[in-house]
Amino acid sequence: MDNLASVKVAGRENPATIPISSSKKPTITEEILTHWQEIVDLAAQILDIPAGLIMRLHQDEIEVFVKSSNQANPYELNERARLQSGIYCETVVGKRQALIVPNALKDPDWDHNPDIDLNMLSYLGIPISWPDGEIFGTLCVLDSKENTFTPDQRKLIEKFGRLVERDLALLSRSETALQQLAESELKLRETRHRIRNHFNLLVNFIDFYSTAENQSLSLDELSAKIRNRVYTLLEVHEMLSHTGGEAGLSGGSYIDRIVEAITRESTAPIAYRRSGAEFVMNEDELIPLGMLLNELVSNSIKYGFTDQASPMISIDISRKEQELTLIYRDNGGSTYDGTPQGTGLGSMIIEALISQMQGESTERIENGYYFSIRLALREE
Repeated sequence: MDNLASVKVAGRENPATIPISSSKKPTITEEILTHWQEIVDLAAQILDIPAGLIMRLHQDEIEVFVKSSNQANPYELNERARLQSGIYCETVVGKRQALIVPNALKDPDWDHNPDIDLNMLSYLGIPISWPDGEIFGTLCVLDSKENTFTPDQRKLIEKFGRLVERDLALLSRSETALQQLAESELKLRETRHRIRNHFNLLVNFIDFYSTAENQSLSLDELSAKIRNRVYTLLEVHEMLSHTGGEAGLSGGSYIDRIVEAITRESTAPIAYRRSGAEFVMNEDELIPLGMLLNELVSNSIKYGFTDQASPMISIDISRKEQELTLIYRDNGGSTYDGTPQGTGLGSMIIEALISQMQGESTERIENGYYFSIRLALREE
């Protein structure tokens, strides 16, 4: 939320409330302060006046942020005045427009303002804003004698004011660029960590199959399983790249990609249908789900469709609040003799993945193979 300052505006009975520099604004650099010092010194020298100032607005006060260095300047650096005390700059920020006071002693709106005590009788000031419109403060010049300020002098102060605002704009862009760079570096580190974890998962899978005793997979079958798991990881990274690395990914879309990629490798066409609720998961949840589908689809192709003329896989998804139920079916033929005929290792992997997802599952033969898993979704 923006900070607000209540300032007194000449000619208004009630004070005006305006947004001022929020805490998220970048810090004014030494380089910019040097530039601003040159601006107020030039303003005082060219206009031949005692005081050139850049004032900074705060919630309850206004501060002399930069002051011309000439000896006649009566203001002290960093001194603050309470708001609603009637100083010139309050009206400038309150109205967000330039103010000219040729002689405060002759003006009933200004003949009691505190700057008269410093013998600052005439005033010219303009508002200074950040690029988003929040008020930084003012650029102003003050004289100890009556001064109407010529049109050329007013234009000069306007030009100086735009230079100050240009510095604020450049500072904001630099701050934004630094934040974006920091965010990019963080995302890069996260991506590297992700990839390392995923490759470790793949290596563990390969080690598991290569060291398991009495495993019945041929080299071609093992290569296919490894290839499918690589595809499972690649699909997650592809989806992450399109979402800018955000955590929530479409579960339905991911399931479609995985199933369609595996069934394309079958020698016979396999129909595929998905229906039901949509849901989102993060990558750590989707990857074990993808690997589970790898096992289920691979087993259907290997064991279920050997005598099925029109093989088909269907996935139905239902959701009740944060509980997701996924039902996998194939229309496998007579090779199912009452129990699923996956390999022992495949069954072990399925059980391990279900445990990793903290899910509950059911499987049976019912006009083909039936598998159901119930999962708890995280809060979106």
